[in-house]
Amino acid sequence: MLLFGWLGGILNSFHVLPQMMKIHKTKSVDDLSINSIYIKIIASVLYTIHGFVIWDLPLFVMTLLILAQYLTIFLQYKWYHNPDKCNADTAESDTSTTTQSSTETDDLA
Repeated sequence: MLLFGWLGGILNSFHVLPQMMKIHKTKSVDDLSINSIYIKIIASVLYTIHGFVIWDLPLFVMTLLILAQYLTIFLQYKWYHNPDKCNADTAESDTSTTTQSSTETDDLA
């Protein structure tokens, strides 16, 4: 019944593709939790080792594929993450304010 292993592994490997494509398209990882990626990488490594040790080919191949996908997302995170990006708390106003000089206010009075 290796068919179920292959089918499950193939379907499981597709769940990461939309995230990879969204990161590539938007060039943004602002909403991505890097801690979840660390956990998924560690889990994938452990599952891959387990698949190799018991020589379950579908488990080994598919978790190796998923590991490659999570490593790709990790590399995208490192490439696109900008810790110095402006946010509302630290950003300076991009509009300059002008005040009238005393001579301008005298002329108006």
